[in-house]
Amino acid sequence: MLKALIPLWAACAVAGAALLNRDDHAGTGFLWGLVLGPVGLFVVLRQRPTWERRWTRERSRAEEARKEAAEAASTAATEAQKAATRAGEAAREAVDATRNALEAAKDSEAAQQAAEAGAAATAAAAGLTRTAATAIAGGALTAAIKTALMADRTIDASNIDVDTDAGRRVVSLKGRVPTAAQRTAAVAMARAKAPGYEISDQLVVGRP
Repeated sequence: MLKALIPLWAACAVAGAALLNRDDHAGTGFLWGLVLGPVGLFVVLRQRPTWERRWTRERSRAEEARKEAAEAASTAATEAQKAATRAGEAAREAVDATRNALEAAKDSEAAQQAAEAGAAATAAAAGLTRTAATAIAGGALTAAIKTALMADRTIDASNIDVDTDAGRRVVSLKGRVPTAAQRTAAVAMARAKAPGYEISDQLVVGRP
């Protein structure tokens, strides 16, 4: 009797795999057919439309999240480039201000004022340069963490937002994940990608 059932169960497993193959879930259909035989195949046939809708939504959310990550990286790079340009302009202005002040100085007091003005201008340029570097680092780290989360198939990162404050060295994870295990995994991923940064876990567990 058992030998006679083996071909039937095997056929159900193959059929279940074929039904879900186009959705890249052939393994799920195979297991249903292999474990429960005809009953499992019936479940696959009955639940297939529901599963397909859910998988389609998950793929759409994942694609949207990937686009958001790419846009965030592009925006960060643009802002960093603008900040770097402003820093360069400020540095040139500082050099010009120092040169002009020294040329205009006619006595020791004027020279001292010129030196102080030059130092202040140089300090301002250095501050802008640091701001530009911070913006570049923050944007790059945000993109790296978001990309790593999206690449991990055990984490549904479609509803996770990543914010990086490179100045304070804090990475914030916001949004929602389906399970507590995914929340733990997301925080661990962020910590691995951002050594030396504080990870602010603001994730909520539960489906939207």
